[in-house]
Amino acid sequence: MRIRNYWRDRDAMHSGLIGLAALLTSGGLLYAYYAYRVWRTARRASSEAGRADAVLVFGKRSPDGAPDADLEHRLRRTLAVLGQDASGQPSLYLLGGRTGGLESEATQMFRALQARGLPANVAAILEDQSQDTLQNLRHARELMRTNAHEHVLLISNRYHLARVSLLARNLGIMHQVIAAESDHSIATIGAGNVLREAVFLMWIDIGTRYARGMGFKRMLARVT
Repeated sequence: MRIRNYWRDRDAMHSGLIGLAALLTSGGLLYAYYAYRVWRTARRASSEAGRADAVLVFGKRSPDGAPDADLEHRLRRTLAVLGQDASGQPSLYLLGGRTGGLESEATQMFRALQARGLPANVAAILEDQSQDTLQNLRHARELMRTNAHEHVLLISNRYHLARVSLLARNLGIMHQVIAAESDHSIATIGAGNVLREAVFLMWIDIGTRYARGMGFKRMLARVT
């Protein structure tokens, strides 16, 4: 998520202030709860996938066009999932707009997957207009409306899965999260990643609950 994009967003800042108030009221316990949720999801997520109609892969900023270690894991898991599906080739959605460099994240991923042996018969759809994870999923939902996808897989790094799963549920996307990494140790997940993701998860969840409870339709429409 490009956090600077939200400083000028009235709804995002409104929900952020509500989350901060809830955090202070709870004496920090609320943040600990969301950190636990991120950690639990990261630890429990499977890296093995069954049947899939659609595979959604989240991009990651690569200004020089070269995948970093996190994105490399996502790419390798994508190829593994596509190779193990025996029920027919699922549609592949590569998610990510331009957040640095000359090409979109989706385009960079597509090129990298081709270089790593992406089967020529895979139907790859590039979603290259988004700037953050929420937009990734909103745009993907629009693209998927023309297809009856019943088994949707979301591939990302373990630390990212709690957030993508929450956003997908809010948007009505039935899904299974797939961990990019096979290893689920703290060294792989990263304590710093957990602490950062807990902030985002709390911001999104508290903001959504608040908007729903108060009947703020405009704010709620942003995340559902």
